Order: sequence, then structure tokens, then C-alpha cells
Amino acid sequence: MTPAARKTFWWYALAASMGGTAFFLFICIIETPPPAAMLGVYVWPLSCIATSVAAIWNLRRYYRDEPDAFRGFFQLSIIDLSAVVLFAALWMGGWRAFSMDNFKPTGIVISLLMTVSYALCLLVAARSGFTSSKSKIPYALGLQFNAVGWLAFGAMIVTMLFLILYRGDFQRAWEVLNYCIAGKMAQFITRNEWLPIRVGLPFLPVGTLIWWLIKGRTDSSASE
Repeated sequence: MTPAARKTFWWYALAASMGGTAFFLFICIIETPPPAAMLGVYVWPLSCIATSVAAIWNLRRYYRDEPDAFRGFFQLSIIDLSAVVLFAALWMGGWRAFSMDNFKPTGIVISLLMTVSYALCLLVAARSGFTSSKSKIPYALGLQFNAVGWLAFGAMIVTMLFLILYRGDFQRAWEVLNYCIAGKMAQFITRNEWLPIRVGLPFLPVGTLIWWLIKGRTDSSASE
């Protein structure tokens, strides 16, 4: 396996494990943590945390052996900051318009997290060498959508594996998949709990497409 393939593998492992941990914490916040009688449930977050630690350790090792050539600096322009403010307003307004019942607290929390992560993605785009806001803003958007999609996908996979391996409940795992992909409700599915995964999954193909288009256009301009 090439160093680039190893990096890609561990990035995916990190996204999946962080998604699983974040979803477990989300359930604990909106519901309650599992009682002492259900200590086995904590295998879920502990295994995710262990995978995240292993992924970070391996990524640091591979990037130390073969560092990427960063060409820019961690800095944002006024236009970039305006894009962050507009992004926050669009998320808040869109969630309130289309899902008023879930606006508090789910919509507010997710909107704020998406805004902060978009600002971080803009910094990564600037560090990667994107100087023009015309390319930086959509590239950061594709990067963020990709990350959100992989986190949601990882949370779904980790949850299904937990239901199958720990509880041996294939039926519930299938119901989770049906709801997250097709929106089909089931008896044990609570919409507030599973909504972040269902909302996050469509970001993966959209983010991949945006990232591919901007990256391809940038590479073509550089070759010319």
C-alpha cells in the first residue's frame, strides 16, 4: 500500500470513528447516558475513541515521513469572513424554515457547528494555497460537505455494527439503514436522534462533486 493510500485509509477511519463518538454523545445529550446496568453499551464509544487515537497516531507518522507541500498561510480575507456570516445565516434560516419543530436545540447546535467547521475549512483551503476567494470559498464548502458526509456515514456504520455485533439485532440495523437512506420510520426510530445522520449523508456526494470540480479547475489552471 502506498503512503497516499495509507493516509486515505486512516483519514476514513478517523472520520468513521469520530462520527460514531459524536453520535453517541449526541444521544446522551438529548436523552440520557446509558445506566450502570447497560455498561456494555460503552463498548461503542470506547472502541471509536481507540480507533481515533490509532488513526491520529498513524496519520502523524505518515505525514512526518512524507509531509505535504503546503503553499499558503492560515489567513482569511474580508470576503471569506463575509462568506462565513452568510453561511451561518443560511443554515439558521433554512433549518428554521424547513424544520421548525427541530430548530431548538438540534437545528441551532448543528448550524453553529457547521459554521465553525466551515471557517476551519476556509483556513485549510488558504493553507493549501488557494489565494482567490472565488476558488477558496467553494473549495472549503466541498471540503466541509465531504467531512460532514463521512462523519454521518461513519456514525451510521458504527451504529449498525454495534446493533449487529453487540445485540445481534439485524432487524434494528436494517431499520436504521432504511431511515438514514430512505427516511422510512420504524417503531424504535426517534426522529430527533437520527435526523443528523439522515441530514448529513447527502452532503457526501455533493461535497465530493464540488471538491472534484474546484480541484480539477485549479489543476488545469496550474498546468497552463
